Amino acid sequence: MKILLKNCIIPNFDTKKFMKVNIIIDNDKIEEILNSGAEIELSNFKNIVDCENFIVAPGFIDAHSHSELAAINKHTINPKFRQGITTEIVGNCGLSVAPVTTANRTDWSRLYQSIWGNENVEWTWTDVNSYLQKINEFSWNKIETLIGYSTLRFYLTGLTASAYDNELLKKMEALIEQELDGGAIGVSIGIGYPPNLFAQKKEYELIARILKKKDKIFVAHLRDEGNFVLEAIDEFVGFAEKSKCKLHISHLKAYGKNNWNKTETILKKIDNYNKYFDITFDSYPYTAGSTTLTSLLPPELLKQPKHELISSLKSADTRNYIKNAIENGLDNWENYAKTVEFENIAPTGLQSPEYMLYEGKTLKQLSKHFNKHPVDILCDILIAEKCNASMIMYSMNEDNVISIFKHPKHLVGSDGLFSSKPHPRTFGAFPRVINRLCKELKIMDLITALYQMTKFPADRFNLKNIGDIKKNYYADIIIFDYEKIKDTATYKNPMTYPEGIYYIILNGKIHKF
Repeated sequence: MKILLKNCIIPNFDTKKFMKVNIIIDNDKIEEILNSGAEIELSNFKNIVDCENFIVAPGFIDAHSHSELAAINKHTINPKFRQGITTEIVGNCGLSVAPVTTANRTDWSRLYQSIWGNENVEWTWTDVNSYLQKINEFSWNKIETLIGYSTLRFYLTGLTASAYDNELLKKMEALIEQELDGGAIGVSIGIGYPPNLFAQKKEYELIARILKKKDKIFVAHLRDEGNFVLEAIDEFVGFAEKSKCKLHISHLKAYGKNNWNKTETILKKIDNYNKYFDITFDSYPYTAGSTTLTSLLPPELLKQPKHELISSLKSADTRNYIKNAIENGLDNWENYAKTVEFENIAPTGLQSPEYMLYEGKTLKQLSKHFNKHPVDILCDILIAEKCNASMIMYSMNEDNVISIFKHPKHLVGSDGLFSSKPHPRTFGAFPRVINRLCKELKIMDLITALYQMTKFPADRFNLKNIGDIKKNYYADIIIFDYEKIKDTATYKNPMTYPEGIYYIILNGKIHKF
């Protein structure tokens, strides 16, 4: 059935101006774009939407998502979709849900449940192709996936920390090529997450070489985003020194007060590298980050299966080891607790009777309340929560967030996780860009913000016929009131939908809110 959108104000990314048009949609494609004065026979249309005084934009593209499992749900509306996100790029931070084997998928699914959410989903897929078939049948929006290097390493060798010899490297090469040919749009690494954290430089160089050959993108959660963030950027670029493949840095930041002054240097470093390489990055419009609570633990402990880790956390020797590691540091370890400090780290997604009422309290506050060392509280929570908890880290500075957003190589990503009490970015990141940065702070014009959320990520990840409003493009469209659009999700109450988005059109269907 044909749809007519009348009196549309749409962005023209070529001229960087808005224009008024009428849009004709047939099934899931834009059939025609007519100037606003053209005569139209209204009886030809089953659905007509008058968009007078609204902005009609391409559907948002989330460049950094973790909706791998949460999106497999037709019955409960996806909070990302309600933000106006019509396409999500999942498989970030080295953590994809494919490829898996029938033998290992149960163990793999349990390792990062706090990131993916939706624990009741039955894993019926084994590779990227079968996963995409499954998710696109059940998702509210479109899903594209990277393949995560933790997933790839787990597929071949489980949680082992052993080095890869030539035989294993050949198997890895064949596996990566198979999954890229099966529909993956690139490879992601998350050097702080096991088993990715046990990889060696030759493995990363292999990834870069394959991606260059396939003309796909190399995406990185850096080894460190705090005290050694500059060195971590150098390391990542070094992986592509020979291949010169496309590079993308996930959730770029400099966390911890002692590192806030590094943001300008980070951006200058990326500018310098872009004279010889091809580097972009994404971020979210908040000053707090979020990840798994187990990320506070030293890497040596994360070599264990989850049930063994939980058992070892009960030991006084293990707890003393954690305390010493945090206080004195370890080589090549992103020591969140030392850099961010316990007073700025709050466990989230708590389900156990012992701790669920303390949701939102920091580890320092909990330490005082229970009269225990913060590491002992950390271990007690991980045991009670079966290592499935997440955390929010209040670690960034808004001036730095703004500097990152204003950079021409920046894309927007929500990085939204799906715990029982998620970071507000899961429900509000994209409307917040417009409300906070465009309207309140006035540091970004609307067409630049829309570009970072639509056309730029489509171009960067080589997503065809989306990200713009053009003839024969997919009719992935959102309609919102610029004066009223805003995020409502907060750290205290993060699961509330944004306001001011009135229509989302996807796959030939109009959703009205």
